[in-house]
Amino acid sequence: MRLAGWPENLLRRGMGALMVVLLASAALPLAADSQTTSPVSRYLAARQQLDPITDLPPQALASLDPSLRGMVLELRGEIVAIISPGSEASDPASRRLLLQTDAGVAVALDCPESIGEIEVGQRVAVLARVPEDPENREHLQVEHIIAERHLPGAFSTDEGPVAERLPQSLVSPATPATGAADIPRPPQSVPPELYAPERIEIWQQWIARHNPNLSKLQRERIIEWVLYHCHNVGADYTIDHRLIFSVILAESSFDPTCRSHAGAQGLMQLMPGTARGLGVADAYYFPENIRGGVEYLAKYLRQFRGETNYRQCALALACYNAGPNAVKEYGGVPPFPETRRYITKVTQQFHDLFHAGYP
Repeated sequence: MRLAGWPENLLRRGMGALMVVLLASAALPLAADSQTTSPVSRYLAARQQLDPITDLPPQALASLDPSLRGMVLELRGEIVAIISPGSEASDPASRRLLLQTDAGVAVALDCPESIGEIEVGQRVAVLARVPEDPENREHLQVEHIIAERHLPGAFSTDEGPVAERLPQSLVSPATPATGAADIPRPPQSVPPELYAPERIEIWQQWIARHNPNLSKLQRERIIEWVLYHCHNVGADYTIDHRLIFSVILAESSFDPTCRSHAGAQGLMQLMPGTARGLGVADAYYFPENIRGGVEYLAKYLRQFRGETNYRQCALALACYNAGPNAVKEYGGVPPFPETRRYITKVTQQFHDLFHAGYP
């Protein structure tokens, strides 16, 4: 956490900045008669009362999993947009905020006007409730919000193991699988050239350059399952396997046991909630991980099928990385540096593979 401090120019702002001064000093010892009225005290009291989930997996947050209805989440991040409600809004005395969370997911927040001054570019801590109404799950309802710099430096969001606090459907399953000896080859009911030995060998060498720790058998099985699932993702649809190889390289560098700090798992870095929604029981079992990742990306490639090839690919990758809510809110690729770097990395690798003639 950042320690609250006094900006150097604070004292030069005069009486007009009195409230800012009072808030910025909230991390300092407070007199007993003021502790119940300070913004920090109110936030911490509400946090204790509401008992929020503090470390929700990003994919579950992006999709606002139905099992979260009515629950309170604590989110940290930066306000990237403030949208004033139109005259037709059901509650004109509110604002809509767009929060780019530290987990890389954009979240829309309905925030009462009376809650205080919030500015674009400000880092905040938010207690937000997922609406009960299944038709209105896209916008979280703000219970409390505070500028992050006002919180005490010792303040922590670590409330113990997340698995004890999340709905069972979002709890991570799995111990990483380590080998490929027990992983079968995919079905052979595909065009024979799909598994042509010369094609497999070319991809073997390419993957070995990026992850020399894989055995030849592991590389072979990964290649075969990528080819299979790309060819069989839908009756009316296929995905270029070079795109999936590019995604796997960006996501996990071909490490089947990869686990991110946020809990994403396996070659294509599926979050537990997303994996379960795709019918993937063990995200470290790479035939299923690849199937889930291919199906998830294919969903958004289909959604943007009317766009140009590059824009279709970029928008689908933005959904895969930042979540469909962020793409919807911005009407395109969101301006998040991490997401834009991700799109550039994957599309450049795809371009290089295509023009180098990889089969």
